[in-house]
Amino acid sequence: MAGLHLSGPVPRRNPVAIMNSNPKRVILLLLLLVAPIDGMLREIFAPGRWFYWGDIGLLFVLGSLIYRWYHLDSEEIRYQRSTALNLAVIIVGALAFPYYFLHSRGLRRGALAAIVLGLFFGMYLLLQQAGRVVVDLANRA
Repeated sequence: MAGLHLSGPVPRRNPVAIMNSNPKRVILLLLLLVAPIDGMLREIFAPGRWFYWGDIGLLFVLGSLIYRWYHLDSEEIRYQRSTALNLAVIIVGALAFPYYFLHSRGLRRGALAAIVLGLFFGMYLLLQQAGRVVVDLANRA
């Protein structure tokens, strides 16, 4: 085994250091952690209803996380944000993010980012539904 030198155990990477190196990743993980909690709370306090008052608090939490991700991302790629786009991200993020991705990254990379956003949203909905199922199964037991 020429050229292979093992000088000791392989160092393990500290997960906290990895997360601190990319705060956008932390925000995405927080969003995915909020999803099942949202589903559980919805199933506990408003089973079968479209809206419950906890949605207002959740909207504030999700909006803050989403806006912070957008702010960090635009700084990272040095995209000049406008007041109108900032407001659009807060008010109608579903429409503003594809626009932001296309204008900040170009057509090919922007379209890919918009597709990933759709997949992320689908994952959020699945995790939210999983939270509801957990509570439903616990209630049946």
